[in-house]
Amino acid sequence: MGSDLRVEYTALGDAVNVAARMEQTAEPDTVRVTGHTLSLTQGLFEAKELGPIEVKGKAEPVPAYQVMRYIGTESTEDLAP
Repeated sequence: MGSDLRVEYTALGDAVNVAARMEQTAEPDTVRVTGHTLSLTQGLFEAKELGPIEVKGKAEPVPAYQVMRYIGTESTEDLAP
């Protein structure tokens, strides 16, 4: 059964591990992100600093933030990489 054309992908690596830990440690109905992720949003969200959390596989605690609300932006032009 099956097909040779079927391909499955699995996400691996540090970013996936840290994202999973942020999700696992977040309170119900909240979004928790790292400082790095928050910086990539370029001020689109208001966030509350939660302090560093221990993450398995990381030597140092990771700064964590709770996303509070979407602030938005006047233009999406400055969101381009």
